[in-house]
Amino acid sequence: MVRIELNLVKKVINMKLMGYKQRHITRHMTLKNKGEVGMTEEILNKMFKTRRKKMFNNVIGFAKSILDTTKKVEYIQSHRKFVYEQNPLLDLVRLLGRNVQAEYLTNMLYITVDSKKPQINSSELLFDEFKQLATDGTDLRKLKQRIDIKKEMYLSRDLILPWPWKRGRLCNGMVSIGKGRANGVWKEDETNHFIELWLPMGIGWVKNGNHSIAVGIIQGEGKIEVNEVYDISSVYDYVYCDGIKYYRKEDGCIISSVKNMDFAAIFEIGRLLKENRICF
Repeated sequence: MVRIELNLVKKVINMKLMGYKQRHITRHMTLKNKGEVGMTEEILNKMFKTRRKKMFNNVIGFAKSILDTTKKVEYIQSHRKFVYEQNPLLDLVRLLGRNVQAEYLTNMLYITVDSKKPQINSSELLFDEFKQLATDGTDLRKLKQRIDIKKEMYLSRDLILPWPWKRGRLCNGMVSIGKGRANGVWKEDETNHFIELWLPMGIGWVKNGNHSIAVGIIQGEGKIEVNEVYDISSVYDYVYCDGIKYYRKEDGCIISSVKNMDFAAIFEIGRLLKENRICF
């Protein structure tokens, strides 16, 4: 039987939850031989998955609590014809997306070269758009439905995900954009800015104008008109997630491991939004 110190177990599980690679984790393991390492990693992986699934279920449980409480408030206030302007469940989507947004916004502060972080997109945070979600070859690209509507997003509030990759550009933008600065207050640039919005969750994928949009988010200023709007609700007929992996509904086949737990939760909250006819 392998003895594992409790503090080591806690440390390693926390490192895995924080996204450390296995090679970094192994350095922290004070074990006698390869056999013990393999056995210990197996034990730790099981414990990690159990804890991660519990955390994921806690988030989904919280989302359901928001949904139930919102319905109760609307029922109690029905005599006043009270209706939420925007469902509070969408605030939870924004909150969950803050970690990734902040990670990408602050990344350039800690390095002196161009960003090595991968471009921020659905394939990086959810699963590959080219992955087959059914045996007939259906993939996310085919399920995304383009909608011809106008939508605006507020940089101070909404889940907009830029990928600032050039340190100098971010620096120059922060210095020159803003009230009392050379280029004045932040304003939308229709020739440069491009955002693809996903419904029902309200995720804004920045396709162009990453650095200036990042500056607007940092300053909490401005709003921007979305260029393309897609409804991805149909994907929920094909895919589900348990916090560890994404699966095909058709046959239970694994589509992908969860790459980011916050966005795995956002994905499943999207299902709640769809089922309750709530949309950004």
